[in-house]
Amino acid sequence: MIYRHILHFSRRALLWGGTVAALLMALGWGGVQWVILHHVDQYRAQLMAVFQQQTGLRIEVGALHSVGFRWLPTVVLEQVTIDDAQGNPGLHLDRVEGRLSLLSFFQGRIDLQALLIDGPTLTLGRDAQGRFFLSGIPLPQPQAGPSPFVDWLLHQGYIHITHATLYWRDEALQAPLLKLDQGELSLSNQGEHHGLVLAFAPPQKLAAPVSLQADFYGSDLGQFQRWSAQVSAEAYQADLAALKPWTPALNQLQHAYGHIKLTATLEPGQQWGVQADLDVHHVQGQLDPALIPLNLERLRGMISLRTLDTGVEVSTRQLTLENGDHSLLTPPLDLHLIFEKTGGLLSLNQLYLDHLAELLGALPVPAALRQQLQDAHLKGHVAALEANWNGPLEQPEDYQFKGDFEHFQGRYGHSLNAIRDFTGQVQANTQGGQLKGQGKDLVLDLAQVFALPLQLQTFSAEASWKNRHAQTQVHIRQLTLSNEDLAGMLGGDLTLGPAGPGESHLSGELTRASPQAVWRYVPLSVPQHTRTWLRQALLGGKGTQVRFEVKGDLQRFRFFACKRRSPRPNCAMTRIGPC
Repeated sequence: MIYRHILHFSRRALLWGGTVAALLMALGWGGVQWVILHHVDQYRAQLMAVFQQQTGLRIEVGALHSVGFRWLPTVVLEQVTIDDAQGNPGLHLDRVEGRLSLLSFFQGRIDLQALLIDGPTLTLGRDAQGRFFLSGIPLPQPQAGPSPFVDWLLHQGYIHITHATLYWRDEALQAPLLKLDQGELSLSNQGEHHGLVLAFAPPQKLAAPVSLQADFYGSDLGQFQRWSAQVSAEAYQADLAALKPWTPALNQLQHAYGHIKLTATLEPGQQWGVQADLDVHHVQGQLDPALIPLNLERLRGMISLRTLDTGVEVSTRQLTLENGDHSLLTPPLDLHLIFEKTGGLLSLNQLYLDHLAELLGALPVPAALRQQLQDAHLKGHVAALEANWNGPLEQPEDYQFKGDFEHFQGRYGHSLNAIRDFTGQVQANTQGGQLKGQGKDLVLDLAQVFALPLQLQTFSAEASWKNRHAQTQVHIRQLTLSNEDLAGMLGGDLTLGPAGPGESHLSGELTRASPQAVWRYVPLSVPQHTRTWLRQALLGGKGTQVRFEVKGDLQRFRFFACKRRSPRPNCAMTRIGPC
C-alpha cells in the first residue's frame, strides 16, 4: 500500500515540477526577447548592413520594432526600400513582418523562419535584351551565375505575400502594361526543395483568377542545369486569343475560349516537357500560312510534349476534336508516340482514318511525313494499334506491329489502292507475321503478281508469313472468297521474292468460275502473249466444282493441263504445273 502512495506522490510531483519548469522557461525566454527586442530599433543600422552584405543590395528601413511575445522573436520593418543595381530606389514595401531564425541569428546572418508581407506593389519586367527584373532588381539570367538576392530568398524558411498588385512590363515584345490584382504568394524552402504557390486576378476580359503551383529541386543557382522543376498554371474562362500581345506562340490564333491547365517540367540536363489539359470552345486559327485554317467547335482532352536526347515524345489522353456536326476523333484518342533517330514507338486506342487528311491539312506535320500519309490515302478504322521500331523509320533494322482494322483502305506508293475495305487483325515483325480477317468489297493491288487489282465481293482469310533473307514464305491456312468471276477457297504455301512469286504449292476448289476471266488471275510471270491468248480464246462458259493445284516454281509457270480432255467449258482442271 505504501508503494502506491509513493508512486502517486511521485507522479504529482513530476507533473507540477514540469509545469513550473515550463513556466519558468517561458518567462525566461520572454525576458530574453524583451531585453533584446525592447530597443530593437537601435540595431537598425547593423541590420541594414548585414542585409546588404548578404544580398549585395542596399536597403533603407524607416522603422523597426517588435510585436510582443512570440515563440519565435518577431520584428516589424516599416517603410522598407531596396535599391536596384544602379542604386536607385527599386522595391518599396510599407510593412514587413519577420520571424527570426535563432540558428542564423547566433551565426550573424539574417535568415527568417517566416517573412510576411501585406499589400505590396511589385513590377516584374523584361527589358529589350531579355533580362528580367523585379521592381528594378535584376533576377538571375541563364548561364549568368548565382544571384545573391535570390540565393538569400531561397534560404528563408517561409515567405507569404498577401493582397499584392503585380505589373508585368515586357519591353522585348513592346507589349502593353499588364496589371494583376489580388496577388497571393507563398514560398517555402526546405533544403533543396522550394515550393511556390501563386494566385492572382488578371483583367476580367482575359480570364478568371489564375492559380500557379511550382516545385523546384536544387541548391546552387550557379548550376541550374542540374535542377529539376515542375510548374502548373490553371485558368478558367480564358480568352486565349486576347493573350497574344504577351504570348507570341498564340499569334496565329484568332479565337479560343475556355479552361486550360499547363504543366511544364524541367529535368536535369535541361530536357523539358509541357502538358496541356484543355476544354476550349470555338477554336479558330491558322498555325502556318501554308496550312488550311483550323476551325473547331470544341477541343477537349490532354496533349503533352517532352524532349528526348535525339527526338520527342508526344501523348494524348481522351482527346476530342469537334467540328460542327461531327467529331474528328470519335471515340476520344489515347495516343503515345516516341520518335527518335534510334527508333520509336506508337500506340493508340482507336482512330477513324477518314478524318486524318482533314487534320493533316491544319497541323504543322513534317513535310515528308505529311506527303507519305497523303499518298497512302488512309481510310477506315484502326484500334488497339501498337508499333515499335529500331533505326530510321524509312528503313528500320527491326520492328513489331499489331492492330485491328475495320473497312481499312491504303496505298503502297503512288499506284492504285493496294487494299480497300479490309476488316481483320494483323500482327507483324521483322521475322514475319500473321493475318486474320473477313469482310466484303476488298480490293488487292498486287502489282508484282497480277496485271489488275483483285476485286473480292466477300472474303475470309487466315494466313501467316515468315521473312527469310530476301524471300517471304506465305502460309495460307484458309482463304475463302467470291466475286463476279468465281467463288471458292484456297490454301497452301507461296514464296515471294524480289522477282515475284517463286516455289509454291497451292490447292483449292471453286464452286463456280467464269472461263472468260481466267486471264485476270494468271500471274505476270506467264508471258504476255499467253495471257493475251487466254483473254481472246476463252469467251464464255461456266465452271463448277473446279479443283486445282499449283505446285512448283511460279517463275517457270507456262501452261494449263487438263487431266481429262473435254469440249465442255466446265472442264474440271485438277492440276496446274510448271514446264
